Amino acid sequence: MSKKLFNLLFPLFVGTVLLLPLRAAGQGNPADIRTRLAQSYEKSGDYESALRVWSELFTADSGNFTLLESLKRCHLKLKHHDEVISLIEYGLRLNPGDIGSRAQLGNVWLLKGDEKKAGEAWERAISLAPGEETTYRIVGSAMIQARQFARAVATYQDARKVLGKPTLFASDIAYLYAIMQKYPESTTEYLTLLRETPTQLNYIQSRIASFTGSEEGLSAATTVVGQAVKTETRNVGFRRLLAWLFLEAKNFESAYGVYRELDALTGAAGKELFAFGVRALNEKSYAAASRAFSELIDRHPNFGEMHRARYSLARSLEELDSTVSSGEEPGVKPFGRAIGMYNRIVFDYPNTEIAGQALLRIADIQKNKLDNPGAARDILEKVSTEYKIFLPVVTGARLSLGEIYIGLDDLDRAARVLQEVAGRPPYGGPDRELAALRLAELNFYRQMYTPAMKILADLMENPVSDVTNDAISLQLLINENEKDNAEALARYAEARLLRAGRRYADALSVLNDELASRPGNALSDKLAFMKGEISLVLKMPDDALAGFAFIVDSLPESLLRDRAMFNMASIYELQKADRVNAIKTYELLLEKYPNSIHANAARKRIRILRGDNI
Repeated sequence: MSKKLFNLLFPLFVGTVLLLPLRAAGQGNPADIRTRLAQSYEKSGDYESALRVWSELFTADSGNFTLLESLKRCHLKLKHHDEVISLIEYGLRLNPGDIGSRAQLGNVWLLKGDEKKAGEAWERAISLAPGEETTYRIVGSAMIQARQFARAVATYQDARKVLGKPTLFASDIAYLYAIMQKYPESTTEYLTLLRETPTQLNYIQSRIASFTGSEEGLSAATTVVGQAVKTETRNVGFRRLLAWLFLEAKNFESAYGVYRELDALTGAAGKELFAFGVRALNEKSYAAASRAFSELIDRHPNFGEMHRARYSLARSLEELDSTVSSGEEPGVKPFGRAIGMYNRIVFDYPNTEIAGQALLRIADIQKNKLDNPGAARDILEKVSTEYKIFLPVVTGARLSLGEIYIGLDDLDRAARVLQEVAGRPPYGGPDRELAALRLAELNFYRQMYTPAMKILADLMENPVSDVTNDAISLQLLINENEKDNAEALARYAEARLLRAGRRYADALSVLNDELASRPGNALSDKLAFMKGEISLVLKMPDDALAGFAFIVDSLPESLLRDRAMFNMASIYELQKADRVNAIKTYELLLEKYPNSIHANAARKRIRILRGDNI
């Protein structure tokens, strides 16, 4: 063949070869095409058409178990129970030892309403291989699918006897008892599992948690486990489970007793007490937490995490003093115990991160609880210069200093210290973003809107930031009012600055003056809302009601109306003890704003006020 002729024919040859598979695929096997057609009918829910196609395919290939299953599936969907029974029996004639099909036969008889034949089918399935654990697993699963939970339990218990394994299927039986709301029996089975495999404690807790949400379930589980602990006094897993149940019930005193026993039983040298104390502190059970940390410190002076234990004790004491006036105790100043403990930590662990954290707590107490911003400032300035190697500590100090300087009307120093944290954009990380937001707010207070808007635009580059919503709100506020409502915006900024500095009386004066002089301006709702919030801080519930009521009654287009209604209802409920008006206002909120973010809370408050079970 000449080279020229080869060059002409070779492309035709290659093209023909490449097209052959495509032509073959286009023609396809008729059975495959009809299978795909039946599957398509099933997927679309057209079971009649699917059944017709499957039947035709099965007629041509009656030994194909895949087609048999497809036929059964469609007949079941169409509730053709007699046809399904016939198909299962046909399959059993081909494969008499098929335990799964025999168990399925029982399910179909039950669907047909013949419980006697269903039971006979399941018994026959078990009889095929009664010495195999898998047999009981298959039949039990079929019973569960048929919602025959008591039968399934009985089947699993029979397996224990026949196979001589008294703990077999403990998890399955426990689960079924829980479904049947037989909580003591369920808990007993879980204890059987825990006794056999102590490493399953976390799994068992997660399963028991499915019914401890009800008072009946929690009480039953606690009683059963408590009795087991008395019987098997050295079973650590049982005690851990009992402690967990007490914690679920928020019974921290009883949980504390169990953790003390665990610490002694396991020779933990304080680790169990520490774990409980941390959990109690996080759950805001401060009395129990302080007892645990105090006992740990007294009984285990060589505890490896002593600095953390002492700090946690100080935190517990601080929170206790926040809820109970320690000033009522003779010779004890408010927060004196906590401040004393923090100071001892600073002395015993000088120039460490835990010492820096203790100083931050003392500053917070001085600023927010003892209303002594000058003392807080002095401490924070010390921390920001002497603890620079501990970045989280110095960052926290500078953020707090920014707030204090604003309160002391030292705005230039506030800007400098916040800038130290924020750095240059883009602002990465929660602390830097928060500092940048505070800088933007500071510029807003000073009516420096252009630099404020620049910072806000940079912050909004991160849509998942914790400060994004606040940044958007401030940006909209400036955009909508800077030109057409500049004077009111300036007065609003002034009131916000006064509130940030805790000069509440001065802030109220600005707000009242602005509401009186320009009652219909675009910022009226924000001014009135701030008035309500500040009045609450000053324990002036009637003035707070007036501020929120102005929004509800006079500003129907305000986006703050649902929040104002919720706050009014809360004042009626908590400040005025006016149950009738509280319910009425909560109901008005639900009527006017059923999709409000406060709707669920309003429904819950209504149920509580009415005395309904929740």
